[in-house]
Parts: sequence; C-alpha cells; structure tokens
Amino acid sequence: MFSLPSSAKKQLPYIALAFVCVFWGTTYLAMRVGLRSISPYWIMGLRNSAAGIILVSYFLFKGHKIPTGASLRRILITGIIILFIGGGLQAYAVQFLPSGLAALIFSLVPFWILLINLLINPSEKTNATILSGLALGFAGQLFVFLGHLNDFGKISGLQGLIAIIFATLFWSLGTVYGKKKKHDAHPLFAAGIQMFVSGFMFDGVAFFSHGKFSVATIPHEAWIALVYLTVVGSLMGYSAYIFALSKLTATEVSVTAYVNPIIAIIAGTVLLGEEFTVSTFVALALTVAGVILINKKIHSKKKKLGTV
Repeated sequence: MFSLPSSAKKQLPYIALAFVCVFWGTTYLAMRVGLRSISPYWIMGLRNSAAGIILVSYFLFKGHKIPTGASLRRILITGIIILFIGGGLQAYAVQFLPSGLAALIFSLVPFWILLINLLINPSEKTNATILSGLALGFAGQLFVFLGHLNDFGKISGLQGLIAIIFATLFWSLGTVYGKKKKHDAHPLFAAGIQMFVSGFMFDGVAFFSHGKFSVATIPHEAWIALVYLTVVGSLMGYSAYIFALSKLTATEVSVTAYVNPIIAIIAGTVLLGEEFTVSTFVALALTVAGVILINKKIHSKKKKLGTV
C-alpha cells in the first residue's frame, strides 16, 4: 500500500488549510445562487446529509467502527455547534446579505477564537501586538457597518446582520470545543458523522417549516450550486477544515476567515455584480491586517516555546 513520506505528511494539514482558504470563499457565491430557489435549511440539509452518507459509508466499508461514549458525544456536540447552529445561521444570513459582505463579517471568527481562548485561560497574558490586531479588526468591522447602513436599516438587513454575527460566535465556540475535546475517531470519519447528523437535523427543520423538497421546481443553476456546495463546501471543505483542526491549533485554522472574504468578494463582484465600495476595501484591508498581526504574534510565541 502506498504511503506518503513523513515530510509530505507534515504538510498535509497546511495543504488542507490552503484548500479551505481558497475554496470556501466561493461557497458564499454558490449559497447565494442556490438560495434563489431553495430554502437555506433544505440546502444545508441536502448538502450535509449527502456528504455525510458518502464519508460515513466509506469509513464503515474500510472497517472503522462508529465511536461510542465520550468520543461520540464530543463529535456530535462539535458538529451541532459548528454545522447546525453556526452553519444554519450563516445560511440564513446569506439570504439577506451580499455574499462578499457575509464572508467579510464572518472574518470575526479569529477574534472570537482568541477571546474565547483568553476566557478559558485567563492566566494567558496578551500584549500590545495582539491588542493592536484586535483594534484593527474591530475598525474593519466598523467600516462594514458604515458602508452598509442603508442595508442594515431594513428589517431584512438587520436580520442578516444579527444572524451572521451569532453564526461567527457559534462557529468559533465549536472550533475551540472541537480542538479542546479529543476523541479517538479518524478526523475525516468524525467530520462525516457530524455532517450526517446535522444534515438530517436540517432536513427535519426544512420539512416542518417548508414542506417537501420539490425537485421539479428547481432550476438547473440551483442544482449546480447545490452539487458544488455538497462536494466542495461539505465533502471536501468541511473535511479539510476538521482535518486541519485535528493537526493545528484553533488559532492557526482560523486564518481561513481572512482569506475567504477576498475570494468571496471577488467572486460576488465578477459573477453576481455585487457592489464593491471603498468602505468594503478598507474594511477588508483592516480586517486582514488585524488577523495577520494576531496570528504572527501567536506563531512567534509558539516558536520561542519550541512548540512549532
């Protein structure tokens, strides 16, 4: 059986992280297209349950056993917090916000993760560099709000804003929890279980809130978006995210949040004609600079401790 050399294996988490950085930004666009014809809960349900069935079936075929006890409980809690609550709120918000703007606000994730880690470890000291990074990121989010005051003044815009902020919080909580609470399953098997369970939870919510899924009324572009979200967003993207999280720190994995908006904004502007304003550019630049500053400082601290 073919096996990778140890040097290549060490690079796999970073390759997975790079995939998430680049391709997850495009899923905001696909979600926006799919939402024109399909409810957010049916999209989340169909994409995650399909991806979950594929991954779980593969690992069961390979002889893996479904985890039990504490391992299964931790896997399910992580999946429910990240995918069902965080992902559900994210999908709901994209109904009301441009895809690039939603991705930009989602770049709050690294800041939430840092604050959650500080609350968990209050003895961990911060410094001027990290505080400067937080200030830059906060300034970036202020530019988001200043540039879209008219949107947020509408009920739908306000709903989207509140939903996406809470989505970032729950996604961050799930990421930190998933990193802290270890389990004995293969990370991709765990990702499959999480998608399988959360997917069917979404299917249940969709059925009771929107009725049966009507195949005949779905246009071909929505089907393309749904397939793309299933394969790239869930099967490959979420699996890569969970794999990277199993090998790297939560803070390192959170860097995906400042690359995704760049991809999402470019895709939304070019393909959907979404507005790209000066305030959006300033917000993007400040947010990226803030997260880079935070991660650079944390990485240098780890290097000094010999943990990198």
